Amino acid sequence: MAPPDAPGPLAPFGRAPIGVFAYVRGDGTPNAVPVTPFVVDGRIVVTSTLAYVTKAAAVRRNPRVALLAGRWSVATTAAVAVDPTPAWFNANIREVEIAKFPPTEHFLGIPFHECLFPWYSGRVVIGFDPVTPEPAPSDDRGGRLTVHDRRGSLAAGPSSVAAQLSTIRTMRRSARANRARVAGWPTVRAS
Repeated sequence: MAPPDAPGPLAPFGRAPIGVFAYVRGDGTPNAVPVTPFVVDGRIVVTSTLAYVTKAAAVRRNPRVALLAGRWSVATTAAVAVDPTPAWFNANIREVEIAKFPPTEHFLGIPFHECLFPWYSGRVVIGFDPVTPEPAPSDDRGGRLTVHDRRGSLAAGPSSVAAQLSTIRTMRRSARANRARVAGWPTVRAS
């Protein structure tokens, strides 16, 4: 299933499987991360699972954001809301996420996945304020990327069942801790 086309000027963001999301860290420095952009109810959104809420917390502190995707860009402000249940995810982006990132279908196809992995379908939603997209000043499909600072590694991690279970337990612990962190944040409802 291909992602549905968003009408009008947001169409490139609705079709793009990946984008670069920029926000301001707590220390005031800019940061850019890869995201999957969506268009929901005529608004650009990016999401995080409950295991990874750092960028959303940063946007709550400083709402200035930018997104480059599908050869278009936007720079605006954003608002953050959370749904710790799978309701918003299932109603608004589940099928599009599967189309944009096919491994999601395998993960969500596991019986009782919502009970086994409750951190995955509950989402923190970063909704962009209305803005007119502009053509990107350069092609976002390749070229040269200069990295001045990075964390983590692109090296493949262990793939054994024990390593995968350890990763899942770590994400579950992170999500549990983050539920308390996002408890006072505005909620988003399924549309």
